[in-house]
Amino acid sequence: MDDARSARIHLALRVMWMVGFAVGTTTHVIDLTLGGIDVYEDAPTAVRAFWVALTALDPTVIVLMLGGAPTREGLAALRWRRAAVLLGAAIMVADVAVNATMTFEIGMPGAAPGQIGVGLVTQTAFAVFVLATAPLLWRRRAPDSARSSPDPADTARFSAEPAAPAVDAADPPPSS
Repeated sequence: MDDARSARIHLALRVMWMVGFAVGTTTHVIDLTLGGIDVYEDAPTAVRAFWVALTALDPTVIVLMLGGAPTREGLAALRWRRAAVLLGAAIMVADVAVNATMTFEIGMPGAAPGQIGVGLVTQTAFAVFVLATAPLLWRRRAPDSARSSPDPADTARFSAEPAAPAVDAADPPPSS
């Protein structure tokens, strides 16, 4: 696959991640706006705290996926995006686990135990998408033209080629 096509696919995946986490953010903001801090009062305290925390965690994934700031590029942006991949995957695994437990063991607020809502179905589908695409987003290197760090250690960490040893200008050239 050529670099341009690979870059477009990578961008599309990142945008889909950001849209998915924006939907989660919006859902929790609406819940808190309409119901206040006690919106999840029927749930156990730890679950309530987790759901409220998602109001901040979901948009954090979006910011990290953007590369942290518009001025970041190359390897710096890649590090931020990798943090987004780790955080996003962790959030989705935890969120589906918590919501499935609530659905099947306790019952979601306002629903009987085992009553599956559309939210759990779409959330599970998004979690599968996140986990399936996470390795692609993790491996994606910044294009050569976008790399901003000339540090050989950084280059070695993100490429298969070993870094060339640093040469001191005071060292004599090797003799033949």
